[in-house]
Amino acid sequence: MKWGSVFGWGIAIYAVVYLAWSALVIHGFIEGIIPQVSLIIVLVAMVALAASCLRVSHRLDVLPYAIGWLLIAIFFDFVCAVPVSGWGIWHDWHIWVGYSLIILVPLILPTHKPRRVTRRRS
Repeated sequence: MKWGSVFGWGIAIYAVVYLAWSALVIHGFIEGIIPQVSLIIVLVAMVALAASCLRVSHRLDVLPYAIGWLLIAIFFDFVCAVPVSGWGIWHDWHIWVGYSLIILVPLILPTHKPRRVTRRRS
């Protein structure tokens, strides 16, 4: 397992989703289904990008990375969201959907098939 990929992608995923959420709040899109769907799309895209960049050969090889990304998201929610919104953030089902997507999306993506190396005969 590459720790740089765990921390780098974990922070990148959280940062991009947090930036998207901030942009929605700034422009007044805080109520309704559109902001929630938008954030889910951004989250799925970032997790899919991160998982595909790992280039693992087996689907379950990405699971330790996904768990690391989840722990980073929970840590940053604790540090960034709890002081502003309170402990009630974990009573909202949206956050649990996001957490579950961080784990599930990499597991359902197609895996990288290593190329078969053939030797040329001289």
